[in-house]
Amino acid sequence: MDKNIYETVIIFKTGKGKDNVTRYEDFLQKYSNEKRVAVKDAGERDLSYPIKEVYMRGYYAAFTWQGTEEDTNELERQLRIDDEVLKFMTVKLNDTDNGAELEDYVPEEAESEQPLRITQDAWDEIFGEK
Repeated sequence: MDKNIYETVIIFKTGKGKDNVTRYEDFLQKYSNEKRVAVKDAGERDLSYPIKEVYMRGYYAAFTWQGTEEDTNELERQLRIDDEVLKFMTVKLNDTDNGAELEDYVPEEAESEQPLRITQDAWDEIFGEK
């Protein structure tokens, strides 16, 4: 099965944000059999609107990774049952059939502090910025 390049943005409950980011980074590396998963940890932010009428802040992280459609299905299944996850969205960035490589979407190690590329529509949908 062909592997595609995905970006998954997750909003966690505040409190254990960094632990959750590490947990999902490890999950993606192990489950998709890829050694490299790029993470943009955006930290704690105000939500655009309350979630479940209780949560006003969330911990944001974006993961860029390579995997199959089955990997995506398993990740989203895990995210749906995880009590620490408020919202998530996965976007397929490109088919590897077109010659795209994960490195095309991930900054070099020396440039890891630069933000990952994310489509403006996905950014607006997740972060509520217009």
